[in-house]
Amino acid sequence: MARVIGLIEARLPLSGRSFLDIGCGKGDYIWAMAQKHRFGRAWGLDVSAENIRQAEANGRAGGDQEIRFLCQDFLAFETPLKFDLVFSESVLHYLPASLETILGRLCDLTTPDGWIVFSWCRNSPANWLRCAVRRLLALFQLGPLEETIIWLGLTFGRRGLSREKIASSMVYLFQTPRRGLGRAALERAAERQGLKLMAVDYIPSYSPLALDHNIFFLKRI
Repeated sequence: MARVIGLIEARLPLSGRSFLDIGCGKGDYIWAMAQKHRFGRAWGLDVSAENIRQAEANGRAGGDQEIRFLCQDFLAFETPLKFDLVFSESVLHYLPASLETILGRLCDLTTPDGWIVFSWCRNSPANWLRCAVRRLLALFQLGPLEETIIWLGLTFGRRGLSREKIASSMVYLFQTPRRGLGRAALERAAERQGLKLMAVDYIPSYSPLALDHNIFFLKRI
């Protein structure tokens, strides 16, 4: 999370801006960034009512900023408000919609000169292999298997990776993204939506079965 926040902070002004986190989970990104920047408005969307409850309970150092968490499906979410930065981390590639539909919905929620920043799993042989393993794991969602996965993550994963982090991500290990995404394909789709791809950064996998991602920075033009 710190790496992603650092990439955003290096490229975009945040203080006083409005921010929307799609698939906000327990609100970690919003609360971490609100401690350092005074958002004009920060909202989080998630389809899990439990995640929203925990995001609200995790509130810290928000001050008088307008911070809200809504149990909503991004594809069906409607609001007259627009956001300076629309963000999503490791969520959009699971949605049952085309890339064009997803980009269109992101544009609908972004101010005319706003930014869209999201991570998407890479279209790479390593990820193809991980997805094949995930499909097999989905057939055997058993307690002993989960303990084995946690052990593998602690033994071979990134330094500092905790048991709690692996356990909280376990649900995603039994899911397979609909597709990977490369730069060229995104540039073509973005242009049709009036978006320009400004930058791409690589986010490595944090454990053997976690997917590696690209994080894309797009601006409305």
